[in-house]
Order: sequence, then structure tokens, then C-alpha cells
Amino acid sequence: MPSIQLQLLHNDPRNANVCNDNTLEKIRRNIERNGFYPPLIIRPHPKKKGHYMILDGHHRRQLLETLGYQEVECQIWEVNEQDAQLAL
Repeated sequence: MPSIQLQLLHNDPRNANVCNDNTLEKIRRNIERNGFYPPLIIRPHPKKKGHYMILDGHHRRQLLETLGYQEVECQIWEVNEQDAQLAL
């Protein structure tokens, strides 16, 4: 599974997933404690070559960045716009 630089990962503005502060804190503590997290699911950015849009993992990306991660494990999906919308 590839590791991708955080600076190349972009949130998709269509993401409707909301996570409250309590849940975010639990996820952050878990990552801090054991270093494990589910890989982010991404797709090639439709307009920026070499960049990616996040399909799943918007909150994890934010937390990993605050924890000082420079790269994160990702699973790359080759999907079109319609399939990306469904995944979001």
C-alpha cells in the first residue's frame, strides 16, 4: 500500500461525513497510542496531476496532520466522478 505525502491529498467538498469532537479525540488518542489507522481511500485528482482527492478518510487526514505525519498510507481507487460521488 503506497504512502502519499499529505500535501498531495485534498478533501472533496462533497464529503458529507460529520464527526463530533468527542469521536475525533478518541480516534486521535488511538492513533497516538498504537500508530495504526485505516488507510485513506483516495482517487487521482481530476484537475491536478500527481495530486489526489480523498474519498474516505477526511477526518483521519486532519488528525494525522496534527500528529505530525508527513505521509499516510492510502489505497488508490481509479473511479470516475459518478463513482466518486457514490463513495463519498
